[in-house]
Amino acid sequence: MPDEQAQLEQHPEENEIENKEYPEGAESLLAECRKEKNDYLLGWQRCKADAMNIKQQQETRSQHIIQFATEDLIQSLIPVLDTFDHALQGKDASDPYVQGFGRVQTQLLSILSHQGLTVISDTGASFDVSRHEAVESVPVTQEKDNNKVIETVEHGYMLQAKVIKPAKVKIGEYQNHGT
Repeated sequence: MPDEQAQLEQHPEENEIENKEYPEGAESLLAECRKEKNDYLLGWQRCKADAMNIKQQQETRSQHIIQFATEDLIQSLIPVLDTFDHALQGKDASDPYVQGFGRVQTQLLSILSHQGLTVISDTGASFDVSRHEAVESVPVTQEKDNNKVIETVEHGYMLQAKVIKPAKVKIGEYQNHGT
């Protein structure tokens, strides 16, 4: 009954109607009409809430579909980026063809970075199994270089905060020579 009281307070004209005298049977008819009105109102409110929830769920689904489509496209372009890296590695930077390929690689990386792609190249960082794939251990002479990325053999990539390809790295392994 608190809901009815709140509704009566929201609609003062109904309070005035209640204070009047009605012919016999009209009060029960009025009460029945009010109950029916409240039932319709509650049903409408539920439908409106359901419609809002469905709209929000649909928007979330659409965002996931776009995200997965983008991820698939970007993952299919990663071998192209790797090919550019391998093709340009150790080449004469003054060669016009090398410069042209370098510009194409830069443009492609720029386009993909606008879609959320970042390059993982963590030389000097601590080895992290979630971001790196160790391909070789390299002996190091300083203990501070133990378990650090010494060289990035092949770049890794992240899309938003998700690693989609770990970087292939060489990690330092400190070997104490019996000091």
